[in-house]
Amino acid sequence: MIDMKNSKFLTYTILLFTLLVSSCKTAQTIQQTGIKPIPNSFFIGNDSISAATNSWREYFSDKNLISLIDTALAGNLDALIAVQRIEQAKAAVQYRKGTLLPTVGGGGAAAIRRYGLYTMDGAGNSTTEILPNQIVPANLPDYFVGLQTAWEADVWGKLRNRKKASMARYLASVEGKNWLVTNLVTEVATAYYELLALDHELEIIKETISLQENALSLVTVQKEAAAANELAVSNFRRS
Repeated sequence: MIDMKNSKFLTYTILLFTLLVSSCKTAQTIQQTGIKPIPNSFFIGNDSISAATNSWREYFSDKNLISLIDTALAGNLDALIAVQRIEQAKAAVQYRKGTLLPTVGGGGAAAIRRYGLYTMDGAGNSTTEILPNQIVPANLPDYFVGLQTAWEADVWGKLRNRKKASMARYLASVEGKNWLVTNLVTEVATAYYELLALDHELEIIKETISLQENALSLVTVQKEAAAANELAVSNFRRS
């Protein structure tokens, strides 16, 4: 029976030790794959420079369109939210950087301790001299002023990984804001040029009507002068 108990105890000890060792496994660093170089033909174009290197203010020359885009960016709620998300992500990066550094804090406190007369502490203080011929006072002042420092050693890389994650979220928020601005600028520019196209189309229609009316007047005068017939006048009226 003793051997069986010893063997069970040894088995449980080995299992407990195995669980402790497996739980203390360090965090594995994710290895980033190498970034393949982009061909030169992607950067160098024969017709024009890449639009990604140009600001939309340089791309558009119409002052009215630029004013409309500025108004849309200033009043769009999604764009304002994206800017605030960038600020939040930036603050998170600064906080994660601070966790890698030691912290120093100071504090102070003032209090008065009073023990009950019929307690162990109170009875002892009433018969104890704090100074010659002076017993411990019933109201004992208690003051504290000091500094406190703390520093977490990033042995397993937890704090560094959190800092990298915060930086990745910050970069993602910046790119998200750029994507939002690009789409907003595209929508405003598309609507603006469609409106210009409709205005030009309306002008062409008005000019066409004016030309047809002038032609009708001319054919009517020719008919009165016997230079044209009623069929020509009817054709212009139908057109």
